[in-house]
Amino acid sequence: MSHEVFERTPARVYWELTRACDLACRHCRADEMPERAADELTTEECERVLRELARAGPPPPHVVFTGGDPLKRPDLVELVRYGVGLGSASPSRRAPRPRSPATWRRPSRARA
Repeated sequence: MSHEVFERTPARVYWELTRACDLACRHCRADEMPERAADELTTEECERVLRELARAGPPPPHVVFTGGDPLKRPDLVELVRYGVGLGSASPSRRAPRPRSPATWRRPSRARA
């Protein structure tokens, strides 16, 4: 595969599909946000982005859904199937489940 193809299309896209997550892991840059944000993309908007990414190829970029916890989106399976149908393998990276709050939770931050 030539280098020219990657000058116009990325090899991988890591898409933060949602910021919602029940955890506040020490390693994560995001704050705990148990519910999805009102301004998240709809299923249809996500499908449009996936179509645009697929058109950037060949080959289409490998799309990885991340978050927060992408399992907080009820349409995750639908989006994965849609992306796979377009030729972009679309696995997801979910938030780990804590073994104990002391191990995984970062200290509370003072909020202004």
